[in-house]
Amino acid sequence: MTGRREIVFAAFVVLVLLGGVAFDLMGPEVEIPSAAEIQGERFESRAVFCPPATGGRQAKTYFAFGSAAGGDTTIGSSPGAGEPQDLPADQILVHHSEASEPLDVVGFGSPVAATAVTARSEPSGAGAAHCATAAATRWYFAAGSADIDRDEKILIYNPFPDEAVVTLALFAPKGEQSRTALRDVAVPAGEWRTIAINDVITKRKTLAVEVAARRGRVVAWREMATFGKGLPKGIDYDLGAPTPMGQWFFPDGAVGDGADETISILNPGQQQAVVSVILATPVETLTPPDLLEYAIPPRSQRVISIEEFAGGNKDGIASVSAIVTSVNGEPVIAERSVSLDTEDLSGQASELGATESSPSWFLGPAARSPSVDAVAVMAPGSEDVVVDITILRVGESPLAPESLQGLEITAGSRIKVTIGEWTRGETMAVLVTADSDVVAERFSYSAGADDISSLMGQPIKMLP
Repeated sequence: MTGRREIVFAAFVVLVLLGGVAFDLMGPEVEIPSAAEIQGERFESRAVFCPPATGGRQAKTYFAFGSAAGGDTTIGSSPGAGEPQDLPADQILVHHSEASEPLDVVGFGSPVAATAVTARSEPSGAGAAHCATAAATRWYFAAGSADIDRDEKILIYNPFPDEAVVTLALFAPKGEQSRTALRDVAVPAGEWRTIAINDVITKRKTLAVEVAARRGRVVAWREMATFGKGLPKGIDYDLGAPTPMGQWFFPDGAVGDGADETISILNPGQQQAVVSVILATPVETLTPPDLLEYAIPPRSQRVISIEEFAGGNKDGIASVSAIVTSVNGEPVIAERSVSLDTEDLSGQASELGATESSPSWFLGPAARSPSVDAVAVMAPGSEDVVVDITILRVGESPLAPESLQGLEITAGSRIKVTIGEWTRGETMAVLVTADSDVVAERFSYSAGADDISSLMGQPIKMLP
């Protein structure tokens, strides 16, 4: 890529679906016409960076666009195809690309929010991730694995006209694990690199990663495939976190028969971090004594089993949300991983937590053609909240079903609402608005990929 960029004028979400899975690749395509050129700081301040496909011919990429601030916009992309296209605030666009390359999206008239969804046939699975609103010098992944039945890759993209140089650090519960092969990795201008973690470290059941740019700025995603015998197969696909924070919110989660949920916490700093973890089920809020002051040594990772503290559900799956807070002020990275293996649902999903609450959220599609589709909303504050859910479609007016309006959430609690009756296995986005701050997340299951996927919402600042 050079300094020249074809523009996109965008809004709400860029959905990237990589896939060779027939079920996930069904449905009409909305081609995004091409774009004008843009350079320099104007491009960098407007651009949203979306991940490449890594499956070669077995992978396809889909994009969905919408408004990130509730205003009409115009969109285009690089590499582009056609003229810029106007997009009303209450709709989304879906675009399919055969190229296994990153996509740069630029929006004018309203800020750009973007997400990515992958689906592949070999190994099979589906996952969802955000596109990045900015490049950064550091990216963190709190969860991961170099186990024999998992394959973890870090995708690093340099969207700028100068070469970047990065070094990767690996963290296990016993501390940092350095490797010479992960030092001073060059990422040429406009190109991307795949780092296969399993190729550079011996078997590790759990592993966190830090990507640090010694020169330039980059964007980093993680792709992890699970394929071992006796484990639900699936693909995790996530954008990293550019900075550690003091609080992380997880609206969704699952415990019970056939479910396994963990929260991985990475402390990348030089001082010990002490965190508290609060859990909320549909019937109660839990503050396990062992999680009130949970210590994480410097430059190390810890993994917490949620079922151990939230209790199992012998009658099926129970939903659970979580809030991770630094008690001593040392910021951390927190990521939730869920494995499901039931008669109706199977697969793997992981998601970094949200770091803020907001009265308005945009949730991009978590799967191309979801056979199960749901939205989880938590109210982390001290007051009850009323929530409205609106469904945004391609080329049509939004849906605001009466049963999805005026939903009440008790302070400190959460709800999970099934929306498959209205999304009907199609690619649609969701707008969550509330009368006070909430946190929202999307959960989907793709029958074609036989995998679950989750996608944290994006807080939006509505235009006046």
